[in-house]
Amino acid sequence: MVASPGSGKSRHTREAIEQLLLSGKVRHVLWATQSTRDETSLGQEALDHFRDLGLDAEIVYGEQHLRDQGRGADYRGQFAWPAGPAVRIVSHSHLPLIFGGGSGPQAALASADLLVIDEDPLGALLIDSLTPDVPKFTADALLTQSDPTAQALGQLLRAAESGEQEGYREFAKDVRKIVSGYGLYGEAFWQHLLAIPHDPKSFEQALRSITPRHGRIVELLARTFDDDLAAAKTGTISNRFGLHGVQSGKTLNFQFRYNLRWPLEFPIPTVILDAYARQEQYEALFREHKVRLHRFSLGTPLEIEEAPMLELDVMDEGRERRLETRRHIAGELLALHKENPERGQLLITPQRLKHEGAQWQGILKTVYDRAGVQLGLDATSGHWFAGRGKNEYRGRDMIALTAPRLPKMHREYTLSALLPYDEAGRNQLHQYLEATEYLQLLHRGRQQADGIVHKHGTPRVIAADADVLRLPALKPYVNIRPYKTILPFKPHSNTPRWRAATEAIAREVLDELGGVPREVLAAVGFVKSKNAKETLENARDTLEVLAPMWSPTSAMYRAFRERDTWEYGDVGPAGDNNADAEKEVMAGLGLTAFKIKVRGGSLVYARTQEDADQAYDLFAMKKAIVRGDVDITLPEPDATPAPTSHS
Repeated sequence: MVASPGSGKSRHTREAIEQLLLSGKVRHVLWATQSTRDETSLGQEALDHFRDLGLDAEIVYGEQHLRDQGRGADYRGQFAWPAGPAVRIVSHSHLPLIFGGGSGPQAALASADLLVIDEDPLGALLIDSLTPDVPKFTADALLTQSDPTAQALGQLLRAAESGEQEGYREFAKDVRKIVSGYGLYGEAFWQHLLAIPHDPKSFEQALRSITPRHGRIVELLARTFDDDLAAAKTGTISNRFGLHGVQSGKTLNFQFRYNLRWPLEFPIPTVILDAYARQEQYEALFREHKVRLHRFSLGTPLEIEEAPMLELDVMDEGRERRLETRRHIAGELLALHKENPERGQLLITPQRLKHEGAQWQGILKTVYDRAGVQLGLDATSGHWFAGRGKNEYRGRDMIALTAPRLPKMHREYTLSALLPYDEAGRNQLHQYLEATEYLQLLHRGRQQADGIVHKHGTPRVIAADADVLRLPALKPYVNIRPYKTILPFKPHSNTPRWRAATEAIAREVLDELGGVPREVLAAVGFVKSKNAKETLENARDTLEVLAPMWSPTSAMYRAFRERDTWEYGDVGPAGDNNADAEKEVMAGLGLTAFKIKVRGGSLVYARTQEDADQAYDLFAMKKAIVRGDVDITLPEPDATPAPTSHS
């Protein structure tokens, strides 16, 4: 069932299940979801809803989870269906145990009348040898076996570990491009095995000898390996098998790598709820079954504002470079929050930037704390690949400060379990899954949710990088437009906060004086000046006295009356490497530098020489008043008031 996120797929399906159970058309329903353990999991959300509908519903937990809670004895009892109508909720990872043909207690749940799988179950239905609890085959283990294929694989692993083997490819851990693994696969792998006298039964027995308790996986592995070896001999190359290695100090540790698909048998009607389901993916995943896509309303396209100036570079984390840029980004996020503080924010980054000790979190907390905004309450940090489909952040602004990226191994390894011989197909599916995962997570604010009226206005969706969302297949789902910043941003500037603060002060001074004496910028502390010390002190004293003339939220007021809590309170003069920055900021306001020739060459930014002279004179008069050089006599209370046209 394909319908847009927020359209109520899960809710409406659970309500339909209620009617089916009450009518007696079905008695037992199995509901599978990505997660069940946390209080905010989709499994818990389903449990609460089923119980609100008055149904007998329980979550089936994993054995280790129950043991950790001291309830290990309850594990087997979970799989017995009651006599009456009931719903049992399982995680996606339970599906191979229930429908994989095994003889464990979980198989009892396969007698349900209906199975509903909420969200894409792909990750749970594939076998990846690089994940925990999956059999590992190393050189040491394989070389103990007499089987020719096992021996050949063991020798290939030894050669790779010694550095003698060529043809393997590097995998980067993340965008930092740090090598996290090495893979030998494709033709570079199979060429070493084509001449080996392969005996399928002998090879399977050798693998069983290494890992006796994983019989089902070994049987599937051996059968699939036979198919791929036969295909390789005809020139059709599979990616399902190869070698994978990691560096540990000076040592290279390799293992025999495999990626397989569980051939599940569903003897009962099965419904999958997936907003962006793709026919090719599900036909490959459920090859033993006929797959039909039922498309419902696509809903209103997600309105996305693209904001490249807000993109965080993971490479900057923990370093001093671009520190001011990151502070400026935090300042823009704060300004966004102030526009609609009741709505709240979810700020999405990679997990590396989300944890409490991350430098980015420290920057964000400093900026928000200074403004009295609480992280975790008014604004929350989230990370990619967590929380899809959940309604926890409904109504909040979604702000993605980076784009999610699925690793190269997902394309080269994981998807080979579905499309072993189709490189182009793997590339296309990889791009599509990456983009739809992005969309799923951007929908967490439920901007276009069916039947929901947002109390504080329609939440915004802002993405620093929206390129991946421009796939032709996603055109019906998204509208992308440029984001308009609140603070000024200049590409590649090293002093973005200085620019923003200087512009804010200059605008207010321009409104007051009709020009901006450079002396004012020096008095605020934003530029260096050759003025005499007493001149600058007089200017500072004058501005401090005049500050209350501006609004308490103005830059001028905060610079002189609330410097410690002002978001730009720590900004100092621009460095020598930004000699042109001052002129660029003023030019952005339509101002040019003019010298006041008869007054010692003072500099004033204005639109004309006449404006510059007047601004200089007006500020000079204000300084004189503050110094006491000008005697101002106020009228007596009973004196005739001045005409209202006079100021």
